Amino acid sequence: MSETNASRIAITYDPVSGYPLASEVVDSTLWPSERATRQAVQTLVEIHNLGYEGLRFEYSRLNTSETLLTRSVNLSTPEGRLITLVMELAEQGQPFPNEKALEILKKIYLTEGLTPPTPRPLSEQICVAQSKA
Repeated sequence: MSETNASRIAITYDPVSGYPLASEVVDSTLWPSERATRQAVQTLVEIHNLGYEGLRFEYSRLNTSETLLTRSVNLSTPEGRLITLVMELAEQGQPFPNEKALEILKKIYLTEGLTPPTPRPLSEQICVAQSKA
């Protein structure tokens, strides 16, 4: 758990428009449920790895105990709306299973006649270590 509750601002560039933007850095270790947070991050990573275009996701190591996850979503896409919901639930401490989120996303793509994405090449995929719960 983090020992500080300081708010931080990240300055970056929007991956779609290329314009600079500022966003608040949220310390997810302060969220009420580690399980919910872990499931949300796993969903985020899996959606990225599967190649869904409505999500732009990057990560970088800040130090040995902190990782900065940066996500941008396109709310006009099913994955953008789903990721927003899953992360909001996690911030409130409510877990949403990764498998269920991916199942819902696949059903939306099928029912709306959308073309499923092509998974990203292994060199672009992100691997998250599974912890025992």
